[in-house]
Amino acid sequence: PRSAPDRGPRRGDDRAKADLPPVPEDVDVTLLDRAVRAELRSLSKPNAAAVGAYLVAAGLALDSDPKRALSFARAARARAARVSAVREAVGVAAYRAQEWSEALTELRTARRISGSPHNLALIADCERALGRSAQAARVLTADRGIAAVTPAQIDASGRLALISAIPNSDPSSPMIGSTIDRVRADLPAGAMVGGATAENHDLEVALARATPR
Repeated sequence: PRSAPDRGPRRGDDRAKADLPPVPEDVDVTLLDRAVRAELRSLSKPNAAAVGAYLVAAGLALDSDPKRALSFARAARARAARVSAVREAVGVAAYRAQEWSEALTELRTARRISGSPHNLALIADCERALGRSAQAARVLTADRGIAAVTPAQIDASGRLALISAIPNSDPSSPMIGSTIDRVRADLPAGAMVGGATAENHDLEVALARATPR
């Protein structure tokens, strides 16, 4: 598919809104990884040079001043939001600066653009820092119909934390339906309850509603 033309930064973009730093002039763009330089070839030469300078500056500041690194990475994003290496740089810098929500969004976006799973560990850490999977696990553990809960696992897409809940009754027990309905009501927004047992319960409910009495 054809990509949108590279126009560089636009009025009203991230840089204008956040007062991001000017393009660094004293960095060596050849320090960039070869694969990153290849991604930047999709940009115009002046814009690629500016984005590259921001990325190098972000990398150099990452250990000593993560927030400054994040400001450089955001400036690169303002010029090249569709480049996966740029979104990854923002995500890593945000992670180091403990800006968990931004880090999660950026790392997921980089994963979606590139298809690479190598940042799944950081994504999982962001989820843990935000407490979403932990909150879901607490709800499940506290429910009287749940016998055990496994630790959250991040799926291959990096978008879902998977938690297995083991009921304390047989899947055919009438109590299972009550447990499923109860945890669905108590889980945080966005959480989903699935699996064969839940699907069977949902089918039984649908058939009961559709069957004339």
